Amino acid sequence: LNIDGKRRNLKNRKYCLKCSPFGSKNTRILDPETRIAKGLTITDCTCSDCGRKYTYRREGKSKSRCNSCYTKRARATARTRAYAYKGSMCLVCGYDRCMENLHFHHVCPEDKLFDVGSNINLSWQRVRDELDKCVILCSIHHTELHVGLIDTQHVLNLENIRKQTTKWEHSSDGRTSG
Repeated sequence: LNIDGKRRNLKNRKYCLKCSPFGSKNTRILDPETRIAKGLTITDCTCSDCGRKYTYRREGKSKSRCNSCYTKRARATARTRAYAYKGSMCLVCGYDRCMENLHFHHVCPEDKLFDVGSNINLSWQRVRDELDKCVILCSIHHTELHVGLIDTQHVLNLENIRKQTTKWEHSSDGRTSG
């Protein structure tokens, strides 16, 4: 069959071209009786975090959170774990009141594989390897470092002092023990 000037094989199609036009990538089972026979359910849910109504399409399962809230919570947990791994405070001044004002700074930008903040949802091993190349700075000192008011060597010296004087050992799962 020729569709849009191209020869197409429709041998394996489950739906007619009217129900599922070519190229629409329709893989849902449209017939309600077939859905019930295969045990597929569509559940209308309300998110317990934000109150948003959403449709959950899984086999015999239900969720209490929408995907947005689930992802938001998972990212927050991973971010807290990353900050705890690096000490949860600015290396220069010790600021630790608001985590959103703390930034991961790559000491050697040429060794940087990815931005930690926006890729916090990668595997812990990859994030931890990248965190080992970073220091935590508050927003003020991070800006001052990039402008040139603070010397990179000074930050490296502070990091080395922190490593020598801190008696915390980091385990493989990112938790600290004294």
